[in-house]
Amino acid sequence: TVTFTKTMIPPTVPPTLSPTHTSTPTHTASPTPTPTATYTPSPTLTPSPSHTPQPTPIALVLDIPVGVEPQDIAAAGGFLWVAHADGSVQALTPEGAPLTTVQTAGGAVALTTDGSRLWVAHRNGTITEIDAGSGAVTNRWTLNCGACLVRGIHWDGQALWISNFAESTLNRLDPSQGAAQTFSAGADSPTTIASDASGILVLHQSLSAQSTVLTRHNRTTGEVLGSIRAAGFPTAVLGNGHNIWLAVRGEAVGTLALYDADTLSEIWHIEAAPINMLLLASGSLWSADFTNDTVTRRDPVSGAVLDVYPAGNLPQALAYDGGFLWVVNRRDNSLTRYWIGN
Repeated sequence: TVTFTKTMIPPTVPPTLSPTHTSTPTHTASPTPTPTATYTPSPTLTPSPSHTPQPTPIALVLDIPVGVEPQDIAAAGGFLWVAHADGSVQALTPEGAPLTTVQTAGGAVALTTDGSRLWVAHRNGTITEIDAGSGAVTNRWTLNCGACLVRGIHWDGQALWISNFAESTLNRLDPSQGAAQTFSAGADSPTTIASDASGILVLHQSLSAQSTVLTRHNRTTGEVLGSIRAAGFPTAVLGNGHNIWLAVRGEAVGTLALYDADTLSEIWHIEAAPINMLLLASGSLWSADFTNDTVTRRDPVSGAVLDVYPAGNLPQALAYDGGFLWVVNRRDNSLTRYWIGN
């Protein structure tokens, strides 16, 4: 069951972006009018027409400031959206300039989007929906998930999938109907969720030495269709319909492995710095390397390292907007931006 409430909450426009009023008084008895910001929708949420970056070699921009303890990032509605641990979700221009901040429930952990809607997952089982073009909070649901320790959320094209780490369950939420189903996660400690042509992929961060690190589920019934077992602590997963890339951290070193999406059999594995997130963009496989404070570009077929670039303190998440690659740096409350082309 799902408790459903619907709200319409306009975002708060930062004072520096508020309309200003300048006048030269000609009559000392006439008070200067005080401008009032309006939101119908906010004029600050207009895509910048100057977003025409030129294709140059990696143009690195470090230390674009965001809020405290950023958790995730998504490109949606012509803007960048960054979720923070306190539940605030910040909108930025395609170049990284701050626009507005939307206050949601606390404990935001992850974002997902269909391009026009943005969904925020909160640790306590609350799911907030934001109109990505205006910044308005349009829906909010509270999952009946017991202890609730939500760790991931994913839009698969038809429904939202949410992981409950504490109870080892998955929720499938239809945002158009507000109806949710609960399924077994198939293994302990589900976290990151992804999908491919064959189903839903769920990462499991069990502390057991040898355990199930990945399960695949039917999109409708939640049935477990297959699994991968490995030694170590899995940290990132990515699927594209043909292959699955899986990052695992061992006691001494991390590994990156490629699996066949149909059979879930391993094709290769290589040594790699511990990875927080994987992303395919501009023909390459990118990783956020959280112990090295770097971003690595790889050949997605062989895993060979093509380039390594500096990032901020503890790269947490990645997003791609069709030209720029964005990195969330969790410990120094910043973004790193690279121009990588289309």
